[in-house]
Amino acid sequence: MKKLPLGVRFTIWYVAAFALGQLTIGVGAWLMLRHNLYLIIDHSLEYRIEDLRSFLEAQNKDATVTDLQQQVTAKFAMEHAGDFLQLQLETGDLIYRSAFLQSHPSILISPDEIKRSIFMSTRAEGRPLRFICQKLRANGHVYTVQMGAPGDDAVGAMKLFKSFLMTMTSLLSLIAVGLGYWNGRRVPAPVGESRK
Repeated sequence: MKKLPLGVRFTIWYVAAFALGQLTIGVGAWLMLRHNLYLIIDHSLEYRIEDLRSFLEAQNKDATVTDLQQQVTAKFAMEHAGDFLQLQLETGDLIYRSAFLQSHPSILISPDEIKRSIFMSTRAEGRPLRFICQKLRANGHVYTVQMGAPGDDAVGAMKLFKSFLMTMTSLLSLIAVGLGYWNGRRVPAPVGESRK
């Protein structure tokens, strides 16, 4: 088999090394962006959980399940924070479940599986959602809370960034091929080997 000319071999090595560097930086940047966008959503969910805790702490300690259901429904049925909310007492009594979660119960976790705070990403109706599931102590009761937020903006930003990375990678790869070939043409050929 005939050996490739030195300029071509140099170009291939140059482009391979450049592509590996681009891949490493691109994947690292995309993972950092993804992590930080989810972190923003997670902090927002934790803040909403604290609002819920404050609300529950303000309720009468001797409130019945029916009283709690009425109070929580009155507060959260009309608020955006209640769009993806389920609240249950430790006894299993359902205090509140949003209309969206009533029609999509499969995205919820069984309360028995929630021992610590769990953050999870899921999809419903083709829409990305981010949830926090945790136990919540308030006013002498233990509740199981599952609260979500739409992830459309985060997923949209990640898709846009991925497109940008792909475009820039293609452009930079073409530049690397040109530079690699140009540099390969400048390398002197070893004795007895043709330059071509």
